[in-house]
Amino acid sequence: MAGMNGREALTAIRAAGCKSPAILCSGYISSSEYGAYEDSFDGFLQKPFRRHELEKVLAQVTHLKGPRTN
Repeated sequence: MAGMNGREALTAIRAAGCKSPAILCSGYISSSEYGAYEDSFDGFLQKPFRRHELEKVLAQVTHLKGPRTN
């Protein structure tokens, strides 16, 4: 969504009623910095990533009871 960062876009998507899990993919933050976003997103992928890393995070988020609501 133009003019928004990832967290703002996710907040707008959640406000519209979407309950799908959300994965943050970034080449700018590291997994150690992900903690600042952990309350919003259901998973994290550091770019560039390999297929097995994508499969792992998809397996993790699809086993959640539901998306975060905040």
